Amino acid sequence: VVRQTPAEGGAPAPFVLTLDSLRFRGSFLSLVIPLPEAEATALTSRDVLQLDLTASMTAQTKLYGRLNLGQGPNDAQMLAEFPSSHDEGGMTVAFDLAYANLRDSPVERAWIDLIVERPAMLRLTLHDLILSRRPRAEL
Repeated sequence: VVRQTPAEGGAPAPFVLTLDSLRFRGSFLSLVIPLPEAEATALTSRDVLQLDLTASMTAQTKLYGRLNLGQGPNDAQMLAEFPSSHDEGGMTVAFDLAYANLRDSPVERAWIDLIVERPAMLRLTLHDLILSRRPRAEL
């Protein structure tokens, strides 16, 4: 069950996204977040993408962020595990595109998979998710 509800208290975002997984029999669940085409095509191997997540869960489980970059028929993937302490605070992972093995052609499409391992009987509430792009300094 996925639902969007108004945030309570002084939350940074006006709404939260809640995922309730009850009798789920798979080993993982993935929430796909596409990047706007204009931003995807501007990515280069000089960029570092940072994914900041503020979430709460009813049980401890592993969360991963996977960056997918499409160039023609090929897709490059970069996987990063969020820190194991899932406090109500924020968690951060970074993707250094210098290690993505990008070809000289531009990135055509990009998306983030937010992967939840063993999601059975779990409530995951996403309070805020920020993806930022920072160019690497040329030294």
